[in-house]
Amino acid sequence: MPATITPKLAEVITIKDVREHSDSLWKSAHCYEKAQLWRKAIDVLLQFAKAMPGDPRQLEALHRLGMAHLADRQYAVAVEFFRRILEENPRSPTAHQSHVPLARSLMALNRLDEAMIELQRVVTDHPALKPDSVEYRAALVELGRLHYRQRQFEAAIQRLNEADERYGQATEGATIRFLMADSYRQSVPQIEETLKQQLPLSRRQALAAERARRLDRAQSLYGQVVTELDARKPASMSEAEKLYRRNAYFYRADCAYDLGKYDQAITLYDAAVKHFDADPSSLMALVQIVNAYCEMGRLDEARVANDRARAQLKRIPKEAFDDPSLPMNRQHWEDWLKFTSQFNLFSAAQADAGNRRTQ
Repeated sequence: MPATITPKLAEVITIKDVREHSDSLWKSAHCYEKAQLWRKAIDVLLQFAKAMPGDPRQLEALHRLGMAHLADRQYAVAVEFFRRILEENPRSPTAHQSHVPLARSLMALNRLDEAMIELQRVVTDHPALKPDSVEYRAALVELGRLHYRQRQFEAAIQRLNEADERYGQATEGATIRFLMADSYRQSVPQIEETLKQQLPLSRRQALAAERARRLDRAQSLYGQVVTELDARKPASMSEAEKLYRRNAYFYRADCAYDLGKYDQAITLYDAAVKHFDADPSSLMALVQIVNAYCEMGRLDEARVANDRARAQLKRIPKEAFDDPSLPMNRQHWEDWLKFTSQFNLFSAAQADAGNRRTQ
């Protein structure tokens, strides 16, 4: 028997030696999984599960089937496999490894309440899974992510802060801190809505202080994300981490802007532009630089910044604006930059800035 079993070789091995056949199927499935050929991996694992009912690896085969279906975006089928493991072998290590992928499958199906229950089972008095376990860590981070997805920012902050304190030095530390920073930042508008109401002075001052604290905390966390991910090679980052790195550059500048630290915001926006020069989001940073100068009444510098933004627009490839998630398309940018270069709009911006400073 060769030391390395290829998928093709497994297909021609006879069933005379049952053990050899089961091993060939097992290793063949590994080959397909490594190549991310999920449909082929599923076919081989199903053969294994059917042909080898007494094999001690049956439970692991069910878990691998669940993971392969999850990777292949067959979420409903993945749920069936993970639930079967949990129902038939609830105390097994394989069952413990199935809680989080089951929750992820449910989240993909938008069955968020069920996913929440599954994750809470792990982090709330699970008889076997303790905070130092890999499964508990994964469940806690995923629970914070789920609260964040549902815009339950207070709960997200609580869970993610716990995750940061426990596992902040782990590989997912940057992800934890980005989600926590974004939860702090996105919780601020609710405070701002409350501040629009008639409030006692003491209550207003407390809310204003809390708003500033959250923005300051968010800015600090975004800065940590930037530092951590800048130190890594792009090839070592997931697509999500690359997105978090980019957004952290822009959002930490937004926090400084919202705190009224306009000079600092300009410096941070400028850093974002330098790192993501070809990204259409760089225009948003340049526009905010214009706005920051207007807020301070420095219109000559605002005009220079606006000219820089217009020059940047010409350098960005047209296809870069095809992303539907962008807040503005190319025509919107062109119109805005054209109109804001007119003196009357700058005057309006100056007046608006003056009004805000006197409020």
